[in-house]
Amino acid sequence: MSKIERRVYNKWAFTEQEDLKGKINQQIYRRLMKKYRCAIIFPSEVGIYNTDTFDLILIQVAGFAHSTYSIYHNTTHLSDDEIMLICDRGNLCFGGHREGGAFIVEED
Repeated sequence: MSKIERRVYNKWAFTEQEDLKGKINQQIYRRLMKKYRCAIIFPSEVGIYNTDTFDLILIQVAGFAHSTYSIYHNTTHLSDDEIMLICDRGNLCFGGHREGGAFIVEED
């Protein structure tokens, strides 16, 4: 097995070295969770969370086989892929993309 780049893998399921890509995503996710205080909330919870306590707050709206996330509060300089990795709690196996200000993360 050849060595692969240490980066966020977006849509890694059913690709070469998928197990390793999944492990790398989990490692990156754990590192991000140690560095930043993040919350994923539902629209009904807007205003409940103190933005001074969090670096990143995302609002989640569930859909069919995906969820849509929007940024409620963000003081990080994370990439789109890193934010989507947080949205999918370290997985991102089916991928995601950005549409305007929203992140669409595919789920099973």
